[in-house]
Amino acid sequence: IAVVHRGGDAAGAEKENSLLAFQSARQAGYVYGETDSIATSDQVPLAFHGSQDEKDAKLSGLPLRAAIQEMSYAEVRAKIRIGGEPIPTLEELLLTFPEMRFFVDPKTAEVVAPLARLILKLHLEGRVSVGAFSYARTLAVAELVGGQKRLCTCYAKLGSAAMLSLSSPLTAPLALPFCFFLFRRPC
Repeated sequence: IAVVHRGGDAAGAEKENSLLAFQSARQAGYVYGETDSIATSDQVPLAFHGSQDEKDAKLSGLPLRAAIQEMSYAEVRAKIRIGGEPIPTLEELLLTFPEMRFFVDPKTAEVVAPLARLILKLHLEGRVSVGAFSYARTLAVAELVGGQKRLCTCYAKLGSAAMLSLSSPLTAPLALPFCFFLFRRPC
């Protein structure tokens, strides 16, 4: 399946995760989108990637996640623009594009509970898949939603690498035992 990462760049690469980016992707025919999420100080999950550290901020031009997390949603809405576009809430993104399905990457521990509450509030269990580089964050969201039988999850970096290695006849025998250990709780 084709998945549009952060809304794609049809609206401009600098407009990632904006409503305009996802609108352009939807008009191009995408049904699956990927977005990131962090929470504001007042627990509002945003559709936002942000920069992990100063080095990343210099390269990407995106504000630091830690700085955004210290701001209320009203402050973020009033002060921060990405490519001239406001940062949407995750709820706003999901309600604006009800025909799309999303892969959501919780970028920080602080967004785990607000993301789980949003999934339950909007009954999104069948429309989103949660997956982070930290599998602990992924499992934490799933547990708050009612377990992996209620919410589809994606495997973290190591799991993805193991799955890729299964596609090679040379590496599959080495990866198989690792995969059975790692993937004992699939969705």
